[in-house]
Amino acid sequence: GARVIPVEGVRQAAADAAARSTDNGTVYATHLWNPLCLAGTATWAFEVWEQFDGEVPDVVVMPLGAGTLLLGATRAFEALRDAGLTGRVPRVFGVQSQACAPLALASMGGLAEPVAVQPQPGGAAEGIMLARPPRGREILRRTAETNGGVVAVADAELWDALARLARLGVYVEPTSAVAAAGLDLLRRHGRIAPGEHIVVALTGSGLKAGDRIRTGLLGAG
Repeated sequence: GARVIPVEGVRQAAADAAARSTDNGTVYATHLWNPLCLAGTATWAFEVWEQFDGEVPDVVVMPLGAGTLLLGATRAFEALRDAGLTGRVPRVFGVQSQACAPLALASMGGLAEPVAVQPQPGGAAEGIMLARPPRGREILRRTAETNGGVVAVADAELWDALARLARLGVYVEPTSAVAAAGLDLLRRHGRIAPGEHIVVALTGSGLKAGDRIRTGLLGAG
């Protein structure tokens, strides 16, 4: 019995429309404010720790929009350290699209709050095109505390990373590919050293974005 209402524009436009709906008594049941969502995403870090045989990687890199995965994972790594189950927290990096990078701009500028931006229409990483992440201040604080940060990549870098992953047999959606492109950027800038153990979160299958991937790769040459 649900009624689906299409909203034109980027992801932020849909979020804004949903938030406005509360004016007439509708409940906006977004996971972004639900603390149990972060408890759920924390299990990602617990599984990484388990698969590293009770250790953690040196660096974690992941796509960043609202930051639910990044925050849950960072909190979990801190809990593992505080419990004495590991001696440290990995450096945590979030990666945004240059088409919508409020956290990357703030991180690069040493700011405590996200920078006000207007999402650029047509950005390939549509899943993270969120101009006003509700937990932005915490994201910036926690990534800085791990000696990590937030960076942004161009669509051309995203498509190149997606194609390289596909040749390795890993088929991801464009939003996921920003993490692999961000890893390349961090290595080029010397923020990740050779020999470090790195985990990159690839969060979505390319099967749900076949037409966009085909068009994007052809456009990227």
